[in-house]
Amino acid sequence: MKLEERMQKERALKVTLDACIIFPLAACDTLLHASEAGLYTPIWSTAILEEVFRTSRNVLHPHKYKGLSKRIADMNNSFPNAVVDSPIEAKTFPPHLLPDPDDAHVIATAVVSKSNFIVTENLKDFPEKLLASLGIKAISFDNFMSYLFDVDANAVQQALTVLTLEKDNPPITVLEHLFKLEPLSPNFNKKVRERLASHNGS
Repeated sequence: MKLEERMQKERALKVTLDACIIFPLAACDTLLHASEAGLYTPIWSTAILEEVFRTSRNVLHPHKYKGLSKRIADMNNSFPNAVVDSPIEAKTFPPHLLPDPDDAHVIATAVVSKSNFIVTENLKDFPEKLLASLGIKAISFDNFMSYLFDVDANAVQQALTVLTLEKDNPPITVLEHLFKLEPLSPNFNKKVRERLASHNGS
Protein backbone atom coordinates (compact mmCIF):
# COMPACT_ATOMS: atom_id res chain seq x y z
CA MET A 1 0.00 0.00 0.00
CA LYS A 2 1.37 3.42 -0.94
CA LEU A 3 2.12 5.87 1.88
CA GLU A 4 -0.62 8.27 0.77
CA GLU A 5 -3.20 5.46 0.67
CA ARG A 6 -2.15 4.25 4.13
CA MET A 7 -2.44 7.73 5.58
CA GLN A 8 -5.91 8.16 4.11
CA LYS A 9 -7.01 4.82 5.57
CA GLU A 10 -5.69 5.70 9.03
CA ARG A 11 -7.26 9.15 8.93
CA ALA A 12 -10.58 7.42 8.22
CA LEU A 13 -10.40 5.96 11.74
CA LYS A 14 -12.52 8.30 13.85
CA VAL A 15 -12.33 8.20 17.62
CA THR A 16 -14.48 10.03 20.17
CA LEU A 17 -12.48 11.00 23.25
CA ASP A 18 -14.39 10.87 26.52
CA ALA A 19 -13.94 13.60 29.15
CA CYS A 20 -12.12 11.25 31.51
CA ILE A 21 -9.32 10.79 28.96
CA ILE A 22 -9.11 14.44 27.88
CA PHE A 23 -8.64 15.66 31.46
CA PRO A 24 -5.32 13.82 32.24
CA LEU A 25 -2.66 15.92 30.50
CA ALA A 26 -0.18 13.13 29.71
CA ALA A 27 -2.82 10.86 28.19
CA CYS A 28 -4.46 13.67 26.21
CA ASP A 29 -1.09 14.86 24.87
CA THR A 30 -0.28 11.32 23.78
CA LEU A 31 -3.60 10.93 21.96
CA LEU A 32 -3.35 14.27 20.19
CA HIS A 33 0.21 13.68 19.02
CA ALA A 34 -0.81 10.25 17.73
CA SER A 35 -3.49 11.99 15.71
CA GLU A 36 -1.01 14.55 14.38
CA ALA A 37 1.11 11.58 13.26
CA GLY A 38 -1.80 10.56 11.03
CA LEU A 39 -2.94 7.55 13.04
CA TYR A 40 -6.58 8.57 13.55
CA THR A 41 -8.98 11.52 13.63
CA PRO A 42 -10.03 12.75 17.10
CA ILE A 43 -13.59 13.73 17.91
CA TRP A 44 -15.12 15.53 20.90
CA SER A 45 -18.10 17.80 21.54
CA THR A 46 -18.90 20.96 23.44
CA ALA A 47 -20.74 18.80 26.00
CA ILE A 48 -17.70 16.56 26.48
CA LEU A 49 -15.46 19.58 27.05
CA GLU A 50 -17.96 21.06 29.49
CA GLU A 51 -17.76 17.78 31.41
CA VAL A 52 -13.97 18.14 31.53
CA PHE A 53 -14.38 21.57 33.11
CA ARG A 54 -17.01 20.39 35.59
CA THR A 55 -14.78 17.55 36.74
CA SER A 56 -11.70 19.74 37.05
CA ARG A 57 -13.30 22.43 39.20
CA ASN A 58 -13.29 20.11 42.20
CA VAL A 59 -9.71 18.90 41.85
CA LEU A 60 -7.63 21.69 40.30
CA HIS A 61 -6.11 24.77 41.89
CA PRO A 62 -7.51 27.94 40.21
CA HIS A 63 -4.14 28.55 38.52
CA LYS A 64 -4.15 25.07 36.98
CA TYR A 65 -7.81 25.46 36.04
CA LYS A 66 -6.81 28.51 34.00
CA GLY A 67 -4.12 26.38 32.34
CA LEU A 68 -6.74 23.76 31.47
CA SER A 69 -8.87 26.44 29.80
CA LYS A 70 -5.91 27.42 27.62
CA ARG A 71 -5.20 23.78 26.81
CA ILE A 72 -8.78 23.17 25.68
CA ALA A 73 -8.72 26.34 23.57
CA ASP A 74 -5.46 25.18 21.96
CA MET A 75 -7.02 21.78 21.24
CA ASN A 76 -9.97 23.36 19.46
CA ASN A 77 -7.67 25.63 17.46
CA SER A 78 -5.34 22.78 16.48
CA PHE A 79 -8.18 20.38 15.62
CA PRO A 80 -10.99 22.60 14.31
CA ASN A 81 -12.83 19.65 12.80
CA ALA A 82 -12.78 17.64 16.02
CA VAL A 83 -15.80 19.38 17.57
CA VAL A 84 -18.95 17.51 16.56
CA ASP A 85 -22.05 18.65 18.41
CA SER A 86 -24.85 16.14 18.18
CA PRO A 87 -28.44 17.07 17.34
CA ILE A 88 -29.50 13.68 18.73
CA GLU A 89 -31.45 14.05 21.97
CA ALA A 90 -30.46 12.01 24.99
CA LYS A 91 -33.82 10.25 24.91
CA THR A 92 -32.65 8.50 21.74
CA PHE A 93 -30.89 6.11 24.12
CA PRO A 94 -33.40 4.84 26.71
CA PRO A 95 -32.03 5.47 30.22
CA HIS A 96 -32.51 1.85 31.23
CA LEU A 97 -29.95 0.84 28.61
CA LEU A 98 -27.22 3.01 30.12
CA PRO A 99 -25.59 2.53 33.52
CA ASP A 100 -25.08 6.31 33.58
CA PRO A 101 -27.67 8.20 31.47
CA ASP A 102 -25.42 11.28 31.63
CA ASP A 103 -23.11 9.52 29.15
CA ALA A 104 -25.76 9.52 26.41
CA HIS A 105 -24.24 12.65 24.88
CA VAL A 106 -20.90 10.86 24.41
CA ILE A 107 -22.58 8.05 22.49
CA ALA A 108 -24.58 10.57 20.46
CA THR A 109 -21.37 12.36 19.47
CA ALA A 110 -19.82 9.06 18.40
CA VAL A 111 -22.90 8.18 16.33
CA VAL A 112 -23.14 11.54 14.54
CA SER A 113 -19.39 11.66 13.83
CA LYS A 114 -19.41 8.01 12.70
CA SER A 115 -16.67 7.19 15.17
CA ASN A 116 -15.23 3.70 15.28
CA PHE A 117 -14.20 3.92 18.93
CA ILE A 118 -14.93 5.77 22.14
CA VAL A 119 -11.75 6.02 24.20
CA THR A 120 -12.74 6.01 27.86
CA GLU A 121 -11.68 4.69 31.23
CA ASN A 122 -15.33 4.22 32.21
CA LEU A 123 -15.94 1.12 30.11
CA LYS A 124 -18.70 -0.09 32.43
CA ASP A 125 -20.78 2.96 31.47
CA PHE A 126 -20.83 2.02 27.77
CA PRO A 127 -22.69 -1.28 27.24
CA GLU A 128 -20.96 -3.42 24.64
CA LYS A 129 -24.19 -4.68 23.02
CA LEU A 130 -25.67 -1.21 22.62
CA LEU A 131 -22.50 0.18 21.09
CA ALA A 132 -22.10 -2.84 18.82
CA SER A 133 -25.60 -2.22 17.44
CA LEU A 134 -24.39 1.29 16.54
CA GLY A 135 -21.11 0.13 15.01
CA ILE A 136 -19.02 1.55 17.86
CA LYS A 137 -16.65 0.01 20.41
CA ALA A 138 -15.61 1.46 23.77
CA ILE A 139 -11.92 0.96 24.41
CA SER A 140 -9.51 1.93 27.18
CA PHE A 141 -6.60 4.30 26.61
CA ASP A 142 -4.18 1.41 27.15
CA ASN A 143 -5.85 -0.84 24.59
CA PHE A 144 -6.29 1.95 22.05
CA MET A 145 -2.66 3.07 22.21
CA SER A 146 -1.57 -0.57 22.06
CA TYR A 147 -3.74 -0.99 18.96
CA LEU A 148 -2.15 2.05 17.31
CA PHE A 149 1.29 0.73 18.23
CA ASP A 150 0.52 -2.61 16.60
CA VAL A 151 -0.72 -0.82 13.47
CA ASP A 152 2.32 1.48 13.12
CA ALA A 153 4.97 1.35 15.84
CA ASN A 154 7.21 3.77 13.96
CA ALA A 155 4.51 6.45 13.83
CA VAL A 156 3.66 6.03 17.52
CA GLN A 157 7.30 6.25 18.56
CA GLN A 158 7.76 9.33 16.39
CA ALA A 159 4.67 10.91 17.99
CA LEU A 160 6.13 10.31 21.45
CA THR A 161 9.47 11.76 20.37
CA VAL A 162 7.84 14.91 18.98
CA LEU A 163 5.75 15.26 22.14
CA THR A 164 8.77 15.12 24.44
CA LEU A 165 10.87 17.44 22.26
CA GLU A 166 8.16 20.07 22.66
CA LYS A 167 8.51 19.93 26.45
CA ASP A 168 11.23 22.26 27.66
CA ASN A 169 9.94 23.55 30.99
CA PRO A 170 11.14 21.19 32.26
CA PRO A 171 12.54 18.98 29.48
CA ILE A 172 11.35 15.40 29.51
CA THR A 173 12.39 12.09 27.92
CA VAL A 174 10.12 9.48 26.36
CA LEU A 175 10.74 7.17 29.32
CA GLU A 176 9.79 9.93 31.75
CA HIS A 177 6.61 10.56 29.80
CA LEU A 178 5.79 6.85 29.90
CA PHE A 179 6.21 6.94 33.67
CA LYS A 180 3.39 9.50 33.82
CA LEU A 181 1.21 7.20 31.71
CA GLU A 182 1.96 4.06 33.74
CA PRO A 183 -1.27 4.00 35.81
CA LEU A 184 -3.35 4.21 32.62
CA SER A 185 -1.35 2.21 30.10
CA PRO A 186 0.97 -0.49 31.50
CA ASN A 187 0.63 -2.70 28.40
CA PHE A 188 1.27 0.12 25.94
CA ASN A 189 4.23 1.30 28.01
CA LYS A 190 5.71 -2.19 27.97
CA LYS A 191 5.48 -2.32 24.17
CA VAL A 192 7.22 1.04 23.79
CA ARG A 193 9.93 0.26 26.35
CA GLU A 194 10.72 -3.07 24.69
CA ARG A 195 11.00 -1.35 21.31
CA LEU A 196 13.27 1.36 22.71
CA ALA A 197 15.45 -1.25 24.40
CA SER A 198 15.76 -3.33 21.23
CA HIS A 199 16.77 -0.27 19.20
CA ASN A 200 19.26 0.89 21.79
CA GLY A 201 20.77 -2.57 21.90
CA SER A 202 21.13 -2.92 18.14
